[in-house]
Amino acid sequence: MIDLIDPAELDAIFVGLASAAVVVAGAVAAAAPEEAPLSVSDWADAHRMVSPESGSPFPGPWDNGRLPYLIVPMDRMGPEDPSQTVTVRGSAQTGKSECGVNAILSRIDQAPCSMLILAPSSDEAKKYNKVKFDASVAASPRVQRKVARQTGRSADGSTGAFKRFAGGFAIIDSAGTSKPLQMITAPLVVTEEATEYEEDVDGRGHPIDQARKRGTMAGARFKLIIPSTPGKKVEEGEKGGCRVTAEFEAGDQAQFVVPCPHCGDYSALHFENMAGPTEKNPKQTVGFYCQARSKDQPNQGCGALAENYHRHEMIKNGRWVPYFKSDRDDNPVPPDVIPAADIEKYAFAKHGSRWIAGRDCEGRAASFHIWQAMNTIIGWDVIWDEWRKVVDGRLDATVFFQQTLGLPYEGLVDRPEVEELVAAAGRVWAKPNEVPPFCAFLTMAVDVQVNRLEWAVYGWGRGGLGFRVATGILPGDPTKLDVWRDLDAQRKQTYAGPNFKPAMPVRCFVDSGNWTQEVYHYCRGRGAEGVFAIFGAKGPKAYQAPAVTQGTRRKVKFGGRTVAKIVPLQIGTHTLKSRFYNGLADGIISEADKPLPSRAILFPEGLTEAEAKQLTAEKISFDDPKKPHGEWVKVSGQANEQLDLGVYCLAGAWSLQMDNWDEDRWREAYEAALPDEDPALKDAGGLEQIWGRVTPPPAEQTEPTRGLSEADKAKLREMGKQNWRTS
Repeated sequence: MIDLIDPAELDAIFVGLASAAVVVAGAVAAAAPEEAPLSVSDWADAHRMVSPESGSPFPGPWDNGRLPYLIVPMDRMGPEDPSQTVTVRGSAQTGKSECGVNAILSRIDQAPCSMLILAPSSDEAKKYNKVKFDASVAASPRVQRKVARQTGRSADGSTGAFKRFAGGFAIIDSAGTSKPLQMITAPLVVTEEATEYEEDVDGRGHPIDQARKRGTMAGARFKLIIPSTPGKKVEEGEKGGCRVTAEFEAGDQAQFVVPCPHCGDYSALHFENMAGPTEKNPKQTVGFYCQARSKDQPNQGCGALAENYHRHEMIKNGRWVPYFKSDRDDNPVPPDVIPAADIEKYAFAKHGSRWIAGRDCEGRAASFHIWQAMNTIIGWDVIWDEWRKVVDGRLDATVFFQQTLGLPYEGLVDRPEVEELVAAAGRVWAKPNEVPPFCAFLTMAVDVQVNRLEWAVYGWGRGGLGFRVATGILPGDPTKLDVWRDLDAQRKQTYAGPNFKPAMPVRCFVDSGNWTQEVYHYCRGRGAEGVFAIFGAKGPKAYQAPAVTQGTRRKVKFGGRTVAKIVPLQIGTHTLKSRFYNGLADGIISEADKPLPSRAILFPEGLTEAEAKQLTAEKISFDDPKKPHGEWVKVSGQANEQLDLGVYCLAGAWSLQMDNWDEDRWREAYEAALPDEDPALKDAGGLEQIWGRVTPPPAEQTEPTRGLSEADKAKLREMGKQNWRTS
C-alpha cells in the first residue's frame, strides 16, 4: 500500500509550488485567442434572447433581420462610437426601446460600468425593471450569470432598483426626482420616454441636462441614449415642448432611405407620398410613390408605386442618411430622391467597428427618426386605414402623429419662422406704399383697439396672390368722432404702381368685435363705398363657416334708442387663417424674376420682427376633444393685429368671389387697373409680362393623385405637420 503524502508536507518541501488548477487555467487562458468585443447589434444577434414576458410577438433569439433599420442606431449606442448622445425619435411598435435594452445588456457583458436608467415615473421604472430589464436578463444566459440575483436588502445582491454585476451596477429609477441623478458618475445613461419628463425637476433643470452632468467625469466614454416617442411642440417663449425632437434636431437627423423597386433610387418613406383608397378613388392601391416631395426637386423619382408586398425587400436594403441642414455651402442637404449610383456619397457605411456617413456630419450627435412604415410587421394598409379615421374624425390626430408617424404633434397650422418672413420681405417687390405689377385690385381692413385704429391695405392678383401694400396706426379714442374722421381720410387715400393707376381699396372691412356700436355707426350708409362691419364666426361649427356671409340685421343705437339697422358680414376666420398661413409659407419660397405661386402672401422690404411675430401670433389648439377640428388661440403674450388685418383683407377679396374668377375675369381686372394715359405700357412690359409673373391656380386633377391628395395634404398642414412643400 502506497503511503500518501499530506499536501501540507508537500508545501513545506516544495516551497512556492503553484496550484495545478491555477496553472492549467492560466495555460488555457493564454492559449485561447482574445475575444474581440462585438458591436451592439452583433452582440444582440448572437446572445440576446427575447423573453415571452416582454410581450414581443417573436420571443426567442433576437434577429437583426426582422428590424434591420435598428442595426445602425444600436451600434452607435456602443462604447466604440464617438457620439456621446444617441437619440431615436420614433413611433410606437418600432423597437426603439429594445435598442436601449440591447445597449445595456451588451455593455454588462463586454464593458461593464455604472449605468443609470430613467423612466418618467416610479411606476414606469418598476414596469421597465420587470418587463424590460429583469425579463431580458433572465432569458439571456450570457448576461444572467453576470448579474447578481435579487435578494432583497442583501448588500451582495440586486434589488428592484439597483442591479449589481461584475465591474459595475445599474440604477433604474424615476426621472421625476433628482435623487438618482446625484452623487454618482454614470458613463451610460438611458432616458426612456424622455418626452414625458418634467421640464424642471427639483429646481435643477431637465433630467436630460442633469444626466449629462452625471457623465462629466466619464469624459469621452460617456454615452446618453434617448429612445422616445415624440410629444407636443410648443412655441418659442412657452414652457415645455418635445425634448426628444429638440435632441433629434440637434443631431445629424438621419432618415432611413429605401430603394424603389422599379428604378432603384433611394428615398425615405415620407407619409406625404403615401396613397390608398378613398371615396373618390376606391381602387387606389396602398403604397408609396417614388417622387420628391420638395418643390425645388420636381423631376426626381420615377413616379412608380411601391406596393405593400414590396416593403420587406425595400426595408432589408435600406440605408441611413444624415439630413441635417449645414451652414456650409459645400455640405448641402441630400436630395429627397438619391440616385442609386450616389448613395455612398451620403449614407452611413461600416468602417471597422464604426459607422461613418459618406456625408460630413460635422461632429453632430447621432439622431434617428423611425416610424411604423419601416416596420415590416405592420402592413402599410393598416397605416392608411388609421389615416382615413383621422380624416373622418374617428381617431385622435395626436395619436396618429405621435404613435404612428413618430412626429411631434404641434397642434397648429404650419407657421413660418419669424426670421424667414423678415428675410423674404422685399425679395419679389421691395417698395412699400406702391402697388406691384402683379396686383389687380386693393382691399383694406381696420382693427379697433382701446386707443387706436390699426389698418392695412393689401393688393390681390391672379390666382389669389396677395401683397401688403401699406399699413399704419390712427391714434385716438374709438368713442370719439375724431379718429373715425381720420379713418375716412385714410380710406380715401389712393395707391398706384408702374402698371396700376391710382385707386382706392374696393373693400374696407372694419372689425366690430370691440366698440361694436361705434363701428356700426361708422359703417352704416357706406355700403355703396364697399365699407362693411364684420365679425368672426363662433360656436362649435365655426370651422364650417364660409369665408364671407351675411349676418343677421343688427340695431344701431344712439342715446339708448335705435336710429338705424345694419347687416354686418360674418367672417369664417377658421378657414381664412389656414389659407393665410399657407400663403405666408408660399411667400417665403417665392423668388424675384420667377413665376410666383398662386395664393402666396408677400411683403415689401422693411417688414419688422415685431410685425412678423404678429403675423404668426395664433395657432390651432386640438386640446379640447369636443373640438376635433381645432380652435384658433393666441400665443401667450403675443399681439396679433397684423394677422387679423391680413385675414380681413383676404376676406374682402373673397367677398368679390376672387377665387372663382376665370382667366377672362382676371384679364378684365388687370386691364381696368392699367393707367389711362398708356394702356399698352410698352415701357413697363405690357399686360402679357404681368400675366407671366403669376402662376394660375392649379386645374382640377383628372388623373389619380400620386401620393396624398391636396385635400389630405391640407389636412396634414391644418393638424400641424411641417409644410411638405418647403421641407
